[in-house]
Amino acid sequence: MATLHPLRSWTGDIAQELRTRAAGARGHDTQQLILVDGEQVVGYVAVDILHDTLLVYELWILRAIRRRGCGKAALRLIATYAEDHRLQSVTVRPTPLDDSSDRASLAQWYRSLGFTASTGDPDVFTCPATALLPD
Repeated sequence: MATLHPLRSWTGDIAQELRTRAAGARGHDTQQLILVDGEQVVGYVAVDILHDTLLVYELWILRAIRRRGCGKAALRLIATYAEDHRLQSVTVRPTPLDDSSDRASLAQWYRSLGFTASTGDPDVFTCPATALLPD
C-alpha cells in the first residue's frame, strides 16, 4: 500500500529522476511529499494550502511505473492529506512535466477521477476532497 511522506524527513534512497523534480520546489510554504510503495519511492508531490483548497503543483510518478495506478493512488492520498487539514477541495492545473503525455490527455485523466474545469480558468481543475477518497 502506498503512503505519502515529507521529503525532508525521508532517509531512504530516492531515484535521481525524483531528486531532479524536487530540486525545483516552489515556495517556502510548499510541502514536498514523496509517494512510497513498500520500500520504494515511486513518486513526488508538491502542494500548497490556499484558503480551503489543497493546490497540487506537481504530481510526478517514475516513468518506469506509470499507468499502473500510482497516480490515482497518489491523488487519493492527497485527498486524505486535504481532509486531515480540513480542506474542502483539491485543485490541479494539468501540465505535462515531460514528453510522456500531453495536456489534453492529463485533463481527461483528471476528469475521469471527478475533477471539473474551473469557470474562471478552463486550465484549472477542482474536485471535492471527499470525492477522491477511497470507497
